[in-house]
Amino acid sequence: AMACGTPVVASPEAASVEIAGEAVFRVECSHALPLAEAIAQVLTDDTLSDRLRQLGTKQIQSFHYEACTRATIQVYQETLDEYRSHRTRSI
Repeated sequence: AMACGTPVVASPEAASVEIAGEAVFRVECSHALPLAEAIAQVLTDDTLSDRLRQLGTKQIQSFHYEACTRATIQVYQETLDEYRSHRTRSI
């Protein structure tokens, strides 16, 4: 959503904090009412939504799909190398 310039409402969970940083409006999402209120606030507060769009655009720069692809391939390769090394020692 941030990559599309959409303001984001997210929970305060660790993964969300790690990935989205300060570029999202945080709210406890375990109940519908606080989530609905947060979405309404983002939709009606132009200053907030503009700030979230700007921060989101900046935040996503570190998550470009090419960098993510390279990192994923590297992890797979390291895992495969470790598996092969362990398998060879076990034989």
